[in-house]
Amino acid sequence: MTDYSEGIHRLLESEAWQAELEREFELLSQSYGLRLHAEGLERLRQGPMRDLVLAPDEATQTLYSFSEGEIGLRECLIDLREAGIGGELSGGQQGVDLLEDLVVRPRLFAAAARDKGWEREPEFAEWLTRKREWLVLRTLVQAQTALQGPISEAESRAYYQANANKFRSPEEVEIREVLMATEAQAQALREEIEQGVEMSALLNRPGVGSHARPGKKGKMTLRRLFRSRYPQLVDAAFAAEEGELVGPVETHDGFAVFRVLERKGGDIMPFERVRKRAEALLRQRREQEGIVELIGALRAKGETQVVFFTDRLQ
Repeated sequence: MTDYSEGIHRLLESEAWQAELEREFELLSQSYGLRLHAEGLERLRQGPMRDLVLAPDEATQTLYSFSEGEIGLRECLIDLREAGIGGELSGGQQGVDLLEDLVVRPRLFAAAARDKGWEREPEFAEWLTRKREWLVLRTLVQAQTALQGPISEAESRAYYQANANKFRSPEEVEIREVLMATEAQAQALREEIEQGVEMSALLNRPGVGSHARPGKKGKMTLRRLFRSRYPQLVDAAFAAEEGELVGPVETHDGFAVFRVLERKGGDIMPFERVRKRAEALLRQRREQEGIVELIGALRAKGETQVVFFTDRLQ
């Protein structure tokens, strides 16, 4: 575990951290035979994440499969909601990239950790034990919370009104971007743009790239959750005004120049649209309060340690 931790620390200090993550993910995807199932993806795109309701047979439908296991629609939907994704999944590669970031990567990296034997290290084993105990405790509290009955509309609305900032639509910044290998090259492109040259024309030149998907002419939409992939680009885009030309901005693979085309989102959504999400968040808060109450009750009885017999819960 020590060597692994030191390696991660070095990577975090390196400018190539994001690129290294990308390469590692691609290698793991090939090594484990990662496969995206089109039927599952199509079902996931049939409505906003906050409102999507899966039938029992759909919940276990496979979205991704790899040699170490499968990722079903239900666990994928849970991951997305916990990450604050309530809207519709973007079409094309952008939606797939989001799934890979939030759902697939953690599982592939965990599988790699097991294969490399890191789970036998004391630190990893202790973390895993605590994680399992937390899941058991949460299951017990969920069962107790369910006995309280369904959450009423009045309760959901009161929670919504008291926590309005939690129900804002995702902020997005649409940009058109060009990318060069060096700062001097990017600065030269900026000067041409300032003189009226279109970015789409610049992208036809050899050596001029973009983080946007092929065929989009440098146009891409950034959200704050993409910061893990494009930290400098996202920070600069959200700090800029609509219409502003920005750059060169150093990224993990070069220097970017972009113009902000449009800013949208950030508005508080109406209750009717987020009611199910409000119910889910209120239920989650009750579960958290239940955990605190359970621990308090155990302490009141003089219990200093809780032992989980997980084999009896099967």
